[in-house]
Amino acid sequence: MKFHPPLQKPAFRKTKDGFALVITLSLMVLLTIVAVGLLSLSAISLRSSSQVMAQAEARANARLALMLAIGDLQKHAGPDRAITATSEILATSSTPVAKPNTTGVWESWWDFDPSGAPDYTAEKTSRFRRWLVSSADLASPRSRDFATTAWTDKTVALVDTGSLGADANDTTKATAGLVPVVTSDKTQGSYAWHVSDESVKARVNIYRDPSQKATLAQKRALLAGHRPEPSVMKGSDGSPLDFLPTDFSAEEFAEATATAGKIIDLNQVELLDDAQERVKAFRNDITPYSLGVLADVRGGGLKQDLSSMFEMGSATANTLPPEFTGKKLYESTHGLTGVSDPNWSALASYYNSFRSLTNLETSPRFIVNQAAISNAQVPITYNPAPVIAKVDTIFSFVARPTTDVFWINGNQALKDYFDHHLNLIFTPVVTLHNPYNVNISFHKMEVTFENIPVAFNFMFQAGGSGGFASMSVEAGKFESINTMSYDAGSDHNGRSDKKFVMNIANWSDTDPLDASSAISAPIVMKPGQTLICGPSFAPSASFKSDASAGHSTVGFDWDNRLTKAIKAKPSFTPGLGYEMYAVTISNMRKPGSVFPGGWPGHPFMMLRDAATSPKISKSTVTDRFYVEFKAQRPDPYKDNTSFTKNELAPTFAVNAKLQATSSGTLAPYAKLQFDYMNDSTLKNIFDDRVYRYPPTGSLAASDCAAPGGVAYAQQDTFVRQFAIFSAYARTTNGGVFETNNRTKSPAESPQLNLLKDGRLAGKPFLFHNPSRSNFTTNLASEKPSAQAYELNFQPFLSKGDYQDYMDVDATNRVPSLTGNRTTSGIKSGSYLEVPSGPLQTIADFRRSNALTTSFLPHFVQPVGNSLLHPLMSANKVVETNPAITSTQLLDHSVLANHALYDRFYFSTFATRGATKPDAVFEQFMNGSTPLASQSFLPYLPGGKNAADAKDELFATGKPTGTTYKTAAEYQMVRGPFNVNSTNVQAWKAMLASMNKSDVFTLWARSAGIDFRTATGVPVTAMSLVNGGANPGPGVDATKIDNQRSNVWNGYRELTDAEVGNLAVKIVDEVRARGPFLSMSEFVNRRVGTAGPFTLSGALEAAIAKAEINEKENAGPIDSFLNQVPITTADIGDPKQYNYKTPEATTGNPAAGAPGWVNQGDLLRILEPSATVRGDTFVIRVYGDAQDATGKITARAYAEAVVQRVPEYVDPADRPSLNASLDPTAKPANKTFGRRINVVSFRWLSGSEV
Repeated sequence: MKFHPPLQKPAFRKTKDGFALVITLSLMVLLTIVAVGLLSLSAISLRSSSQVMAQAEARANARLALMLAIGDLQKHAGPDRAITATSEILATSSTPVAKPNTTGVWESWWDFDPSGAPDYTAEKTSRFRRWLVSSADLASPRSRDFATTAWTDKTVALVDTGSLGADANDTTKATAGLVPVVTSDKTQGSYAWHVSDESVKARVNIYRDPSQKATLAQKRALLAGHRPEPSVMKGSDGSPLDFLPTDFSAEEFAEATATAGKIIDLNQVELLDDAQERVKAFRNDITPYSLGVLADVRGGGLKQDLSSMFEMGSATANTLPPEFTGKKLYESTHGLTGVSDPNWSALASYYNSFRSLTNLETSPRFIVNQAAISNAQVPITYNPAPVIAKVDTIFSFVARPTTDVFWINGNQALKDYFDHHLNLIFTPVVTLHNPYNVNISFHKMEVTFENIPVAFNFMFQAGGSGGFASMSVEAGKFESINTMSYDAGSDHNGRSDKKFVMNIANWSDTDPLDASSAISAPIVMKPGQTLICGPSFAPSASFKSDASAGHSTVGFDWDNRLTKAIKAKPSFTPGLGYEMYAVTISNMRKPGSVFPGGWPGHPFMMLRDAATSPKISKSTVTDRFYVEFKAQRPDPYKDNTSFTKNELAPTFAVNAKLQATSSGTLAPYAKLQFDYMNDSTLKNIFDDRVYRYPPTGSLAASDCAAPGGVAYAQQDTFVRQFAIFSAYARTTNGGVFETNNRTKSPAESPQLNLLKDGRLAGKPFLFHNPSRSNFTTNLASEKPSAQAYELNFQPFLSKGDYQDYMDVDATNRVPSLTGNRTTSGIKSGSYLEVPSGPLQTIADFRRSNALTTSFLPHFVQPVGNSLLHPLMSANKVVETNPAITSTQLLDHSVLANHALYDRFYFSTFATRGATKPDAVFEQFMNGSTPLASQSFLPYLPGGKNAADAKDELFATGKPTGTTYKTAAEYQMVRGPFNVNSTNVQAWKAMLASMNKSDVFTLWARSAGIDFRTATGVPVTAMSLVNGGANPGPGVDATKIDNQRSNVWNGYRELTDAEVGNLAVKIVDEVRARGPFLSMSEFVNRRVGTAGPFTLSGALEAAIAKAEINEKENAGPIDSFLNQVPITTADIGDPKQYNYKTPEATTGNPAAGAPGWVNQGDLLRILEPSATVRGDTFVIRVYGDAQDATGKITARAYAEAVVQRVPEYVDPADRPSLNASLDPTAKPANKTFGRRINVVSFRWLSGSEV
């Protein structure tokens, strides 16, 4: 400031004459100045008054615009069945829309019939209602094409550089049409308005409390999308949104929540450190306002609460509201049904399964529920139990010295003539699998199977010269094991069924099974574990001791008795099995065929061997042999003296019973029945292939001779395993030959390049569910590829070949799931989840197995996912196809998603440890403790208080039978996200919700729990996984076997670039398919002609195009788990396959593994925020005043935030009433829906726009 020196005091001097005149003139000048000043002031006052009037008129026009905007918004978006999307949804990647950032309203597709093939394009056109923007042509915004055509009338920018920053481009701005205000044919001004849907943006001022992790259930709850993660976003200028508070730690959360209340609009964000001048670039991406009403957009009314429905039950009782008691899911929700329609009770039972877990905090274990054991084809309850992964019978042979058999050893003539006799060994083995992500325990299991369709032809060469002769009763015929033993009856006749009954338990001893046999402990299977169970013999038992034991043998099954009561346990002893004669009983043989190689009354194949040491016989020659074998229907000779055959049922069946605890009893729980009807069916399935062992040449007795008296448990070195017959769950390497190709050269020998991992190509962990095992298939009329299990019969070409297949480790695990061999299979692999706490999202059902039935088509993960099943036509969700099955085929993904999404949600008014739901509700309403789903905000409708609400909703701590209908009145969603959004950055923030979260792992091998803080964005298949991050740090072999097992069992950790690319691809799909007129439509594939839209839903398609799991068209080297992709040619054999839509099963067969990201995994992150409509809107308005010449004399801008709430316009109807359908609803509520309130209002300066 400039300071002036004080004026000096003037000197007094005598005045001169003329002073009066001077004074008079001065006063006259002064009066003139005053007069002129007064006149000027009057003019200014008049002009100021005129300006105030003009400004008032401009503001009045702006207020008029606001009222009109709210009126249109209330009319079109107030009802529950309104859908919102921005105009960008009509754009393409190359052609932007002419009127960007304009909000449109559609009517929901409430009458969508999933059983037809609807016209999606026509529906999206006809259901359009209007664009929420002003236009001089009042009718124009009611046309869907309005947004794609350029403005022709006068417009005004309502979101411009003042809001977006100086560098904003035109596609980020918002413009509205000017509507003239005309009075007496004179334009006195104009107005404009524009509505912005905040739900297409990511909300930034909401946080999750990371300290809510005292229990495993709370840790599980945190691993969900509670709020967006804005730090991954980039503004229109490329700058990162890295200046907002975070909630990664309790301290950061406390600071963030303290700040959140101060950020009530985006301008205030700039008050944060480092935020100055940086927020504008994100105006179209973020919002501090959005809240959502829990409305059923498809059916109208509020959503119904599954938490309140299922919390009525308990660990053992599936109590449900009357509307759902004893009801089917599809029939009760959309009127479609079929034999495989799931039961509501099974879903309720799944929800409550966490209550049955023991050791919850250290190593969760589910003890099979005895009362719930069932083999019902459509389960009424949920009861996790081991899956029968494989039922194998290994065929071997061994040469025994004649000195082991007293009736030969005592016959000097025979002893002098022969050195050995050949025995066939068959070893029944059952491999169990725990497909669940927690430990499973049970007491005992009984597995029964019979009549293995395998037959043999032993070829014998006497003395090592001359030709080989068939040792079958009828030369050249193949004979089954059913005919190679006596019947246990006194006449030793009546041979028929050959039955194997495996009694599996942790037996206290190795004595033969009897009523006194004791069990020492339950069998506990770790998560994902395979467990091989084989026969258990006394350590000292041997063939020599058995030979003199009569009917008390241990391993010598000469009288067809031992396999009917097998004592089995988790173990496998190589070479151990049941022995019988290698050829059919020979009483009926012609005398000339008895020697060499036969003996009347006993069917031993006697062998001489000059190399035997110590020498037994006096012979100096060596007999040689080989065996041919193939799949064939068993048809034993009925007795010992005739050629009459006993035609057995053309069926191979496995039946299983389970006993949960020591106090329980065996109850049926699984059945696998393969009816092949005749030999021609087996020939078709197995290509009528005849194998031989050895593959070339022949053997002498000394090549497989066991020393005299060797124990069964010690004989593996001498035993030759040569074949295995199996019924097993499909593997991902099914249909892959040993050369790692899916095709075989015609020049290759049948003995080489075999299908050890299964014959059938498919995607087992999407479409072939072995965990619901009660089926009967007619292989003569149905194709094997439809089922979750298959039959296989494969040779072992060498000892190493056998050892590769039977790779049993110290904990009795064997390769399975991805393959049966060391190089192809994994020994631990879960793919189903037992929840460790109450469910939070509908997508939590995806790996539940609660909707799975034994009927075709089999889905493994139907809920939340959208893939078309290959057995279904793309234009059907209910289909009849006798060529596949005699029952109706239901597309469970489409039907389950359509039943559950839109209408239902999980409030998480749920059990929290010892805290009952009523107290959880109370603490939520008073703000003391958040819900498991921290996305919810407490809400009290007008006239309500929390105490009265609690009394209405709960009784004795639990929800009442009507709570599920009204729970949504008391909640709103913080930061709802409209999946019709085409904002890449907003999608990125939503997808990254779990960025840097703690991921808890129950390790597959150690069954111990620990956690790791992710460095990227974890995407998990289950809330408690059994492996680590992929990519991640090195594998700890004490926790999980190897990297391959970790990839299978673990979870993906996405980088910022991967999340960004995924967001781009999702937006592409949204534009191509949207707007989605319901959540069901968003989640599901389209129903119609086969093509990209009908093969999968939007998220699934985006995942594939973003190459999140693997590159498109990946080969075995760079594919997920190095799998061999399936092509349509690989599934073209009409003997094996009859897929209606074969392209639905092409690609990587390991799709669906926990380490493979699928749509349901993303939905668990997006729920419960995901919606197809907005409830919070920002309205920008403009008004101006004009003079008589049309010149604008004043302008006014304003902004209002408005919020749709649960209450109706007419409060006479309570919020839970469905005004769309209820005939008693007030007319105003039918028309205008729920009330839209003005939350805030402020005038804007022109520079702020």
